[in-house]
Amino acid sequence: MLCSGCVGEEISRQFDAKKVAADLERYRRHGPDRTTQLLISGIRKALSQTSVRDGILLDGGAGVGVIHHEMLEQDVRDAIHVELAPAQLAVARQEVERRGRRTASLTGNCLSPLIRLRNDSPSTRA
Repeated sequence: MLCSGCVGEEISRQFDAKKVAADLERYRRHGPDRTTQLLISGIRKALSQTSVRDGILLDGGAGVGVIHHEMLEQDVRDAIHVELAPAQLAVARQEVERRGRRTASLTGNCLSPLIRLRNDSPSTRA
């Protein structure tokens, strides 16, 4: 449950369960949209120019989690998912579990949109 000071009813109406389910289905069928692909490409390029390996991604306004789902495949060890819309948060959690990753933490107050994801897929463990 979200505290009253964090999110109004408006965000829950804007990102209701029906819209969020459609967003996730579109991602599953077609992958990231063009804008998100560009962002992921930019993040990967920036990472390649550093000595950072096995890092943690902070995905703010993460929606259904497209960026961190993609980045956890090969680029980062962990991701922190920050999202205010309860329906998006729930769907992102379900997708993480479907992909065989773990939801490491959730709280029930103003930080409830925060989930830490751990990449436990065998392909990325050394």
